[in-house]
Amino acid sequence: MATQCCYIGKGIVYGRISGAPAAAVDFGNVSKLELAIQQEEKSVKDYRSGGGGTACSVIRISEVGANITMNCLSPANMARAMAGTTSVIAGATVAAASNPVVAYKGGFIPTAPGATSIVVTHASASPVYVANTDYVVTGSGITILTAGAITDGQSIRVGYTATALDAIDIITGAFGSYQMWLDGLNEMESGNPVLIEIYKFKFGPAAALALLGDDPSELAVTGKLEADTSKTGVGVSQYMKVKIKQ
Repeated sequence: MATQCCYIGKGIVYGRISGAPAAAVDFGNVSKLELAIQQEEKSVKDYRSGGGGTACSVIRISEVGANITMNCLSPANMARAMAGTTSVIAGATVAAASNPVVAYKGGFIPTAPGATSIVVTHASASPVYVANTDYVVTGSGITILTAGAITDGQSIRVGYTATALDAIDIITGAFGSYQMWLDGLNEMESGNPVLIEIYKFKFGPAAALALLGDDPSELAVTGKLEADTSKTGVGVSQYMKVKIKQ
């Protein structure tokens, strides 16, 4: 029998959609994986004596909540935490002639993150406007300069070259249920190996996603465990199994 009693868990969390014929992938740096068991109690008061009390009671598990905090904001994790989908936008050259836009002094016009070879012209293709005189290039677009030759409401053309991009669209479907493993260790027992399997972790939405701030962003997800009815037998859990090296 294992004799360890004190526990601080560390490790790598892997997961895949429950029942999917797919690899269990590394979720990256995860700072929290915990259960929050909620109970429902039914009781009958003791009416036989003046002191009161409880004659009998039953306690049932009403829900097994689960929380995971993912510190790796990969496209896949962002999609998991916000019911989204991911895609890859292939790198391409956008010809100025095929990208007409309306410009306003002081206004921002998006191109693509890290776009290069930016060309800005009049709608008729001439004149060609000058960077840092008529507009400035930002990380993902251009800003029209107030002192430049481009006027308010003017039609211009913007050409550029974009590299391949990861894209995440949020709230495009339902939250998934994941079969998950913690390939971990007990830091308080000299790194003794621990394997935890969660059969069906139903993700909920991330509590928040900091898009600007002073601290690193994280994806703090609150969900719940669902029963895996394929697990049967006396003493067999339908929710989770913990294995500890003796």
